Amino acid sequence: MYKICKELEVIKKNYDTTIDLVDGLPFSQKDTIKQIEFYSNSKYLNGQKDEQGRDKPFFNILNAICDVENAAKDIDTKDIQATSDDGQHYTEAFLMSKEIYEWMKEADFAKTLNEMRDTHTRYGSLLVKKCIYNDGEGKELEIEVPEWKNVITDQNDIEHGAIVEVHYMTPMEMQKKESWKNVPEAIKKVVKEGSGKRIPVYEVRGEFPLSYIKELEGKKPSEKDETTFTYQLHILAGEYSDENNRSKKVDFSQKLIPLYWENDTDRVYKYLARKKKAGRSFGVGVFEEGAEAQIWTNDVVLKQWRAMEFTSKVVGQTASKKLKGRNILTEVDDGQILEHEEDKPITTLNLLPSGGLGQYGNLIAQWYSQLEKTTSAYAAQRGENPTSGTPFRLQATVLQQSNSVFEDLQEEMGIFITEIFEDWIMPFLSKRLNAEHILAHNFTMEELKDIDKNFSTYHA
Repeated sequence: MYKICKELEVIKKNYDTTIDLVDGLPFSQKDTIKQIEFYSNSKYLNGQKDEQGRDKPFFNILNAICDVENAAKDIDTKDIQATSDDGQHYTEAFLMSKEIYEWMKEADFAKTLNEMRDTHTRYGSLLVKKCIYNDGEGKELEIEVPEWKNVITDQNDIEHGAIVEVHYMTPMEMQKKESWKNVPEAIKKVVKEGSGKRIPVYEVRGEFPLSYIKELEGKKPSEKDETTFTYQLHILAGEYSDENNRSKKVDFSQKLIPLYWENDTDRVYKYLARKKKAGRSFGVGVFEEGAEAQIWTNDVVLKQWRAMEFTSKVVGQTASKKLKGRNILTEVDDGQILEHEEDKPITTLNLLPSGGLGQYGNLIAQWYSQLEKTTSAYAAQRGENPTSGTPFRLQATVLQQSNSVFEDLQEEMGIFITEIFEDWIMPFLSKRLNAEHILAHNFTMEELKDIDKNFSTYHA
């Protein structure tokens, strides 16, 4: 068994372990992500059936709040421009802006920006990845947003700790990786299950001892290699498992097969937390902020539903023995007259709870008000009409306060996107701006005149 396989097992074990932010305050990044996934899809963590086997309604109040924040902190491709601090390099900055514009169209970066914004809002944490590949005509750059449900990280330091991304690949996809080793051995594990089965492939990046690389290369590591750390990339294939195999206790690391490894590799991840909390690296998103409001709103809705189901029943009562065991719903027609004993009439039985059903609506309104304050997504921000008698000045003040919160979040996103362009995108594009590169763009007449003027000045 290779050391990197055992290392991945330790990383997974630490990720599955609950940590204490302070004494008595536990946190699990894995459980938090699971809760967000369930609530995003309006599902209960403990199942959709109640104790009597009936479907439970889920009153989702968080997806709409996410939409409000996404709209308030939206960043579009038209907002991205390259500028120069030196006035002598206006033309270079101008051409770089056009090159960035063309690249954003080719890479569909507008869609990536929307995905980044929604992930930042919903999960409270944004992880982006730089991917450079060769499309046959040259190297191309793409910015990806990995799904948190397929990512394993250090709960205390996501950006600087080891990051594991899980890909589920078919045998055909794996065969296309010409630089990978041991692919036939990994495929054999799923061919017997059917060629359509997917193999979990672990992409592991982090700082590991140099001995991990030496061992994979068939070299004998020295004592110094055990204490010399480098940033490495490892790709490992795991054994396919279904529901029947999961019950078996199998050593995870024994089933891993190394496919590819690389030493001193490039760092391809950047991380941004929406709201930071001490003791953990994973940020706080709308779904975590509103978890309590969602839980207790659902509790009230369930009680209201059960009360409505109970109180909607038509029940009569009488002391008359003649009518004992009779059913007015199935045995009585419209206009029928029933005979009862003297002074023993039929009366209706009121099944309404004390205080009426309106109390449930008040509780829902209270929890929603708490959610509005937590997320700053007030009714004014959502464009709803204020209640009668609300002063205009008060409504404007609430909207101003709400906007200021979203502007701060938008500013943080803007700084993060700027870092991505300065560290990844602009260096990549600048290498393409050479004598052989053709920049095709729909320039205006004024822009073409500026280019001609600067070109003439340069030659003069």
